[in-house]
Amino acid sequence: MTDFSTPLSKDTGVIFLLDSSEEVETNDFKRQREFVISLAKAFKVSENGVRASVITYGKYSRPSVQFKDTTDFDKFLRATMRTSQIRGPRRMDKALEMAIRMFRYHQPLAPKTVILFTSGPRATDGDQLKGPREQLEKLGARIYVVAIGPSVVYRQVEGLVNSSSDIIQVPSFIALQSKIHAVGRHVSLQQGKLRKIVYARHTPALGEIDTHTHTHTQTDRQTDRQTGRIIVIKHSLSVPYRLLRNTFSHVLGFQIQGETNRKSLA
Repeated sequence: MTDFSTPLSKDTGVIFLLDSSEEVETNDFKRQREFVISLAKAFKVSENGVRASVITYGKYSRPSVQFKDTTDFDKFLRATMRTSQIRGPRRMDKALEMAIRMFRYHQPLAPKTVILFTSGPRATDGDQLKGPREQLEKLGARIYVVAIGPSVVYRQVEGLVNSSSDIIQVPSFIALQSKIHAVGRHVSLQQGKLRKIVYARHTPALGEIDTHTHTHTQTDRQTDRQTGRIIVIKHSLSVPYRLLRNTFSHVLGFQIQGETNRKSLA
């Protein structure tokens, strides 16, 4: 079994968004399902572990596997194997909107991960993706894109991710299985950094987050005007400040205002 040096937190919610548009052949859709099953097994999906769901999307989106279907891995496997294609245009916006709805039924303070599969251009303009992306970000979710084949238009998906490294390129559907470790390891490492935010210890007067992944860090001091509390967010340059701020706001239950102080500290 594939294992990762930084396993996902046990209460992490993972949503897989499968490309089932009309351009995806039946065998290639099955390869996506097999990849999701293998990755879910590596993530240790279970009742007391990582919870996962599957959304298929084409001309609309459908929750094929819900979080309640992952009380054990065998149940997740059976539900995933029953997943069928939708066909039609590639409506990524519909898939992201469905992910938002599904996360609202998951544990509010749990880390959240979205893994979007795509094999070609989106069927909508970028403005229709902006709203869902921002809502997922406010929920503390991080989006990863598995870009399959030569037809993916990268400028169309770059706006969904926090870093270009969150787009994992796969040359073909046939090569998907060979990328299980690469995708799983990257997601686990990034979510491991965010885990420190979600479970950050804080007092009524001061909260601090420190990922300790680089020598040079950025700091930002924020004040809640109603309570007068000060939040100091100390983070590595590899973790986007906006994502940290929105995740911490979600955990604390109030909006943190302000922007980052870009001065580097030794």
